Amino acid sequence: MNRAPDPRRTDPDVPHVVGTALGAMPGTDVVETVTLLRGELGAPHLSFLPSLPARGPAADPVARTAAVLDELHADRQPHGLRVSGVPGKDSRAARALLAGDVNVLADVIGAESGGDDAPVKTQLLGPLTLAARLHLHAGERALKDHGARRDLRDSLAPGSPRTCAPCGPRRPAARSSSSWTSRTSRRCSRAPCPR
Repeated sequence: MNRAPDPRRTDPDVPHVVGTALGAMPGTDVVETVTLLRGELGAPHLSFLPSLPARGPAADPVARTAAVLDELHADRQPHGLRVSGVPGKDSRAARALLAGDVNVLADVIGAESGGDDAPVKTQLLGPLTLAARLHLHAGERALKDHGARRDLRDSLAPGSPRTCAPCGPRRPAARSSSSWTSRTSRRCSRAPCPR
């Protein structure tokens, strides 16, 4: 199998190792975390948007993933997050927190000397994991409803690539990528949902 050489590599005889991280990070200070991670995982490694769930309910993985949904929202109820068509206080808080994190990441990358055009990764829950963790209006899990699964998948697909899009204007050659954490979501994102 022949692969095209990576344009960032300077010496083809040296093995090219790219590192990244996934999962939640400890702490509550996003600026400190991003600065630390960029120091450890700067170019040519794959930078990522850290998740700091210790900052509260708006920063947990379910709320963070629900914040990228297109035309759907999720608000906290006694039994968990409930899918809604209108934004509530919790949905706006999660979206604001995610937008602030993206802006901090873009500012830290933009303040570095040298051009870093490597992609930026964000970790989100997959559509099936998200459906298993979200509730519908009567309290039942979204995973049980075929239409709800389809709506979540269709809402997550356009929303996830736009998550790190604000990094692009500050870095002209920047790209972004999203990684879903549920193993079955790779198949679900390529195949139509069962009706």
